[in-house]
Amino acid sequence: YLVERLQLCTAMAPFSRCIVCNGGLDSAASESVRAAVPPRVWSARRDYWRCRECARVYWKGSHWAAMSRQIAGLCREFGGGAGAVP
Repeated sequence: YLVERLQLCTAMAPFSRCIVCNGGLDSAASESVRAAVPPRVWSARRDYWRCRECARVYWKGSHWAAMSRQIAGLCREFGGGAGAVP
């Protein structure tokens, strides 16, 4: 793998950037994002992150779980769930 060959795992900071604009993510209070989150998600989750640049909201949902598995497959140090959200 290229990731292994170039030793990129140590430089990874998964889930710390917006996938739309690459802005940094900050923790967000659940009430402050309620209008931007589907009701079923808001009732099931309490941890949210918001992009500093475009205000997109993120949470640990199915996409997070799938990406965590992929990252863990590439980098052993993220094998415990790859939860490097800020």
